[in-house]
Amino acid sequence: MNPDDVDETRLTRVEAIITSMTHEEREDLKSSMDREETG
Repeated sequence: MNPDDVDETRLTRVEAIITSMTHEEREDLKSSMDREETG
């Protein structure tokens, strides 16, 4: 199995989850990601 294929599948699933999220949930996710990046 090609690792790239796994990434592609995961990406598609993540996109589907984000698409089904509400605007509020998306903002929440973004701010928690920002916190992780800044350490």
